[in-house]
Amino acid sequence: MSSSGPNSPGTIAADTSVGTRVWSTITNAGASDNSYATASYSIAGTASTQYIKATNFGFSVAGTIDGILVEIERKASSNSASLYAKDNIVKLVVGGTISGSDLADTATKYPTADAYASYGGASSLLGLTPADTDINASNFGVVISSNITSPGKSSCTVSVDHIRITVYYTGAAPSGQPTSKRFGGVPFMGAHGSGLQAPVRQWIRRASGLQVPAYYRERRAV
Repeated sequence: MSSSGPNSPGTIAADTSVGTRVWSTITNAGASDNSYATASYSIAGTASTQYIKATNFGFSVAGTIDGILVEIERKASSNSASLYAKDNIVKLVVGGTISGSDLADTATKYPTADAYASYGGASSLLGLTPADTDINASNFGVVISSNITSPGKSSCTVSVDHIRITVYYTGAAPSGQPTSKRFGGVPFMGAHGSGLQAPVRQWIRRASGLQVPAYYRERRAV
């Protein structure tokens, strides 16, 4: 298995299809530099933010997608019993559409110091089956919406410093390289197994059917 990333988004925008709290300086979520996208709430109860929609991660992978790891660096100005922030929704964006499983951790309060939260992983496709072309497209990415809870009067601010994605994939065999059904379709090393010692290469070629038996070679030479 190979991996690509972590990559940062080239495009960050607000998506108003969820939530009411508006993000300020939203493009600050594109790099881990202590410059933040922020949203606040100070009325008694819980309010959800709009989405931060991060796309255009600049991937260039070829093969079968095995897993996707999303990491979001965030914090809150408070994580007391009554004044705190948590995830609301975390989903992928595929083909420009918000898709797949909701990976939000709605039980964990955001810390008061920057920390990355991880979603998915090397063997998790987040409820989807994206192709490599989906991953490479400029409209692939992720959205996050947060919940902010306040007892009233006191304000809690949620801050997102960075969003990044790592993609895990199994690359396709180089074109024209011989394979063997007997050995699970695994390509030989180099041209016809040139990376192996000669006796081993000869045995593999004979066992896989790539070598013509001597009997037929002799008859063909007559």
